[in-house]
Amino acid sequence: MDISWVMPILILPGVALLIVSTSARYGQVHDEMHHILHDMEHLPKRIASHLIRRARLFRNALVALYISVGVFALASALGAVMIAMSLEQLSATIVAAGVAIGVCHLLFAAVELIQESMLSLEVIELHFEEIDMGWLVEEAEGNQAFLHKMNQQHKEEPDV
Repeated sequence: MDISWVMPILILPGVALLIVSTSARYGQVHDEMHHILHDMEHLPKRIASHLIRRARLFRNALVALYISVGVFALASALGAVMIAMSLEQLSATIVAAGVAIGVCHLLFAAVELIQESMLSLEVIELHFEEIDMGWLVEEAEGNQAFLHKMNQQHKEEPDV
């Protein structure tokens, strides 16, 4: 008896794990966007555009993962039905086609997630650039206050 229809089902737990982790990361981007919406005046446009692009990449990856789950499940179901109808050759063709389509969607999702990971690093770097600038501004303001204080003390001291 041909059991090739089982193969797509064996792939589903791995895909489910990708869906869970991708959904969690997508949720984090969603939360970050809501947090930023409350603080709009301090939001650099580059960070906002990066977050929107990251959200789109996550959405695309999730859609591709969901499609692959559907295709794997459908290929398994159709393969089992074809075997029950004694159409083993057709069953093997359907399962192979379903696996190929599902794997193509997995590859697309992987490419989207790789792009998102690279974009995520850019967002982190932009945040650090902002922090560095903030430190510079604070330091410059502190130095100006110190210099102003020193000038005042120097003016108050009598010349000897």
